[in-house]
Amino acid sequence: MTKNFLSFLLLVGISLVIFSPMIVTSIPNKHEKKCVRDKIGVITEQPKNLKVPNEIAVPAHNVFKFALDVVGISNWTCAAYPNGTTFWNTTYVESFLINDRNNFQLDGNCIIGRHYFTDFPLNGGFAVYQSLVPGDDSILYERPLIRYNSPDGAFSDITYALRLKTKGGNPPSSAKCGVNYKKGDVISVRYYSENWFFKKA
Repeated sequence: MTKNFLSFLLLVGISLVIFSPMIVTSIPNKHEKKCVRDKIGVITEQPKNLKVPNEIAVPAHNVFKFALDVVGISNWTCAAYPNGTTFWNTTYVESFLINDRNNFQLDGNCIIGRHYFTDFPLNGGFAVYQSLVPGDDSILYERPLIRYNSPDGAFSDITYALRLKTKGGNPPSSAKCGVNYKKGDVISVRYYSENWFFKKA
């Protein structure tokens, strides 16, 4: 694991009790099942309560494989153009994958994968999904279509990955960069999304 990822786990993965209301409300009680840690994908039936927008609809020859929840951080740096106009620049995104946030424990042990973005195109893609499950070394890259899959494992046959129900992750207003924050300041913003994965029918 990279140094950044280990720091990320300390910031987010292990201390989720302060993460946000949407995560805190998902803390399992003693009657709920424990999270599944030895496989990727326990939600294998496409949820009925969420409609996929037409602009990102998956072609008919693909079928739903599983859904994962993603919790992470986006780092934004206050920057400026040569003319002095300030803006927020995304400089680092790191998140982890869990099977089901309704059965999530706040000890970091429910993490079954990473989701991050490469600084430069890697194997044809920017967004990366990487398994952390023992015995499953699968990985995929997308931009936005799947550009590379590892030959084996849970991600090996994925054809489409959709990010849905994204909450958080945005920086403060642009007007605050250069006023409330000086050039070079970095802020970390937490976010959550539900990600659906598809394979060929």
